[in-house]
Amino acid sequence: MSLKSKHLLIADYLRRQIAENQLPPRHMLESEAELCERFSVSRGPVRQALLSLEGEGRIYRVPGRGSFVADPAETPASTLTRTENPQGTRLWVFPVGESSSTSHMLEGLLRGIEQKAAEYGVALVVGSLSNPGGIRSLVQRGDVAGIFTWASDASGFDDEFFSSVPKIWLMNRRRPWEHNWELPWDVVSSDNDAIGGMAARYLVENGQTNLAFLNLAVEDPSATNRLPGFLYTAHTLGARVTVIDDSGRNACEGPYPIPPKLVQDGVDRLLALKPRPTGVFIPSDTMTVMIQPLLQKRGVKVGEEMLIISCNNYESVLAVLDPRPASIDMNCEEIGRRAGDLMAYRMQGKSALPPLTICAPPRLALPPAGGKNR
Repeated sequence: MSLKSKHLLIADYLRRQIAENQLPPRHMLESEAELCERFSVSRGPVRQALLSLEGEGRIYRVPGRGSFVADPAETPASTLTRTENPQGTRLWVFPVGESSSTSHMLEGLLRGIEQKAAEYGVALVVGSLSNPGGIRSLVQRGDVAGIFTWASDASGFDDEFFSSVPKIWLMNRRRPWEHNWELPWDVVSSDNDAIGGMAARYLVENGQTNLAFLNLAVEDPSATNRLPGFLYTAHTLGARVTVIDDSGRNACEGPYPIPPKLVQDGVDRLLALKPRPTGVFIPSDTMTVMIQPLLQKRGVKVGEEMLIISCNNYESVLAVLDPRPASIDMNCEEIGRRAGDLMAYRMQGKSALPPLTICAPPRLALPPAGGKNR
């Protein structure tokens, strides 16, 4: 099976059938028992998948009969109000954008939140930002006990309609020019200061004292946010640091993919430094996979003449590099668990406290023996 959680696979399967019109409006879906047999799972993942599709307004459920494809001509409210929640199960809703659905970071967050959802007796619904009407209907019906948003997906839930529902912003990304956009929500995120400090310590402890911070991710504030911890720890340990940070260059629509010309320019600037740095922190694996091969083409013996450490521990990306660099794992599963604990606390009516910000400690992911992929 894919790395995706089982309930996400089931939801994707049903979503495709509906999108391709294999299941027309008002058509009955396979029963829970049939879906359990098809995917070799228990009823838990099947019910989570059905709740997700209901939250998106794609299906509606009729107690005692089954689940049916919603008619797009009807409003989400008119289809969703047909169903009941006889067990009175409270829901945690996690709406995500289509581009985020395969993110390895999202997978870690979901694993952590799912563990806590089971512990606290709530059901986790992974909805779609492309169809927020269904989520609004669930909130209006009173089933939603909390909403999680992540990365840049928060803006759809900042209006008055959702004000009574606890919300937690995961992996928040505040861009420098949006510093006044402060949502009154709890935040659970990676500890970027600790990530930067861990990168500097790794390089210095491996004998490197002439360091560089190389960030070419245009418009990605999470990468830049790792710089202060890197600088502080490196200077504390007596290392020299040169900073090449292009995050303020508004040269493309988003952080990735970085235009090849900008990558080449960043490599040229790094290699032109005198003396040339022997330890480099590239604060994103997606950047590292573009920069390291260019360094090697320029004759740099990565791992010998220049030690690289990256961030995010994105295994499928790092797998193409040889030698494979060390990377810092943001510990997304632990972020999800801490978010679940905080949401359970807010569910108890603990709203008097101001918004909290909680960080999870990162982990160092060392390369295989010898630093090579096998």
